Amino acid sequence: MAHAPSAALSRRHDTLRAAIASRGLDALVVTSLPNVLYLTNFTGSSAIVVIDAERVTFLTDSRYVTAIEQTRGFARQFKFYEREVNFYDRVGKEVSLPGPRCLYAAHDVQTDHFLLLLEDLGDRRSGDQLHGCSAQDAFSAIRQLASFHAEWWDNPKLETIDWVPLAESDFNKGGVALYSIAWPLFLQKFGSALPDDVRRIGECGAADQRRSEKQRWHYAHMNLHDWRARQDSNLRPQA
Repeated sequence: MAHAPSAALSRRHDTLRAAIASRGLDALVVTSLPNVLYLTNFTGSSAIVVIDAERVTFLTDSRYVTAIEQTRGFARQFKFYEREVNFYDRVGKEVSLPGPRCLYAAHDVQTDHFLLLLEDLGDRRSGDQLHGCSAQDAFSAIRQLASFHAEWWDNPKLETIDWVPLAESDFNKGGVALYSIAWPLFLQKFGSALPDDVRRIGECGAADQRRSEKQRWHYAHMNLHDWRARQDSNLRPQA
């Protein structure tokens, strides 16, 4: 099941509240994990949802609280929140890729707390990370990304963006080290299920991360990467 956008979740909550009220109940306690997923997008193995006329209360155990804190720590280390807020606040209107309008953006450098209020795209079709996408969707995304990369390739405006670290910074060297460590571990766990063409793409990424020569700058997801476009007929997606 694809993750539902916030508008869809709100409609589900309202429908359930109407059913609760029609039966004269004060609240409903949901313990079935498929129903928890339907109401919250939570995909873990332990959770309870309590829904009443005013609020939806989500309960889970400390494992997920710890995991969330670890994820936030990783995001702080690599400045994900700071860069995403700055992207939408400072340059989001200048990029050609279609995306949500930024209604408000704020980030506290000291605490790393942030607020990013974006246009609701609840009427759009949501992707599913577990089931993947169709060949048509993949080609559409690739065409959009190619245009986006070309637009920002060696763009002089990149020199004015001080919230993105340079390739030779310690910050990015740490990311290179993580890729080199993570790729073999990923292969150990999932390598037997990877198609050969996908494995070759991963190997290309590992090889590129090991290169030290200066490469061109361009925009990529959430920040700048020293990633070069490659043309390899063996890596073309198959319909």
